Amino acid sequence: MMVTVPHIAVASYPDALPFIYGIRHAPDFRVGELLAATPERCAELFAERETDLALVPAALVPDLHDADIVTEYCVGATGPSRSALLLSNDPPRELRRLFLDPQSPTAAHLAAYLLGKRWGLTPKYVPLDDSELLFRVETGDGFVLGGGKAADAEGLFTHVTDLTGEWCATEQLPVALGVWVARKGTDLLQIEALEYALTFGLEHTFEAVRESVPDEALLEIYEHLSSEVDYLFDLEKHKALKRLWSSGVKNALRTNPG
Repeated sequence: MMVTVPHIAVASYPDALPFIYGIRHAPDFRVGELLAATPERCAELFAERETDLALVPAALVPDLHDADIVTEYCVGATGPSRSALLLSNDPPRELRRLFLDPQSPTAAHLAAYLLGKRWGLTPKYVPLDDSELLFRVETGDGFVLGGGKAADAEGLFTHVTDLTGEWCATEQLPVALGVWVARKGTDLLQIEALEYALTFGLEHTFEAVRESVPDEALLEIYEHLSSEVDYLFDLEKHKALKRLWSSGVKNALRTNPG
C-alpha cells in the first residue's frame, strides 16, 4: 500500500545520505516535500510546525516539547567517526576560547561536556559565524565542527580530537548525533512507512553515495558511512542521550559566551 507523507525535514550532510536515498526511492513510499536543510534548521522547521517528521540534532530534542523520538535509526557512533571534531593548534587542556559551528549543536554539547569532565575547562564559547576565522587562529583557540565541515578542516590543525571517540571512551557508551522525531499524534502508519524507507536507504548505502557524491570522493564517503557511522538507535544510545541532556552543558554554553 502506498503511503504518502506531506513533509519530511532531513539534514543535508553526508551522514544522512542513506536516509535521503531511502525517502526518495523506497517502493510504496512518497513524500510531498523533502525539506533538506542544516541540522539546526531541521529542528527549527519542526518547531515551526512546517513538518511533523524530522531528523534533528540529538542535543536539541529536549527543546522540542511535542516531539517523540521514533524509528530504530539515528546518526550515531560507537567510537571515532570524524563526524564531530574539536580542532586546535594547542592541546585541549590549554584551550581558552571555543568557536562553535551553529549548524552542529550536538557536537558543541559533546565538546562542552568533555572539556569540563576530562580537563576541568570552561572556555569562552563563541559562534563560528565566519569560516575565515579557521585561518586566523590565536593561541588558546579551538573549533568545534560537524559533518563535512569537520572533514574538510581537520588538515588545518595540529590537534584533532574526535568527539564521538572521546565520548565513547570516557562514558563507555555510544552516542547519537541526530535522531528522528515525530510530532505527538502523528499517524503511526506514516512513522512505520518512514522506518521502512530508512531501512531501504541503509540497505542501498552505496547507491546513495553514488547518487550524490563525486566519483573521486565516492569510496572515502562510502567507507565512512559503512564503518564509522552507526545508524542503530538502541537503548545504549538513548541512555547516553539522557546523560548528555541532564549534564547541564546547555546552560554552560548559554552562560559562558565569548
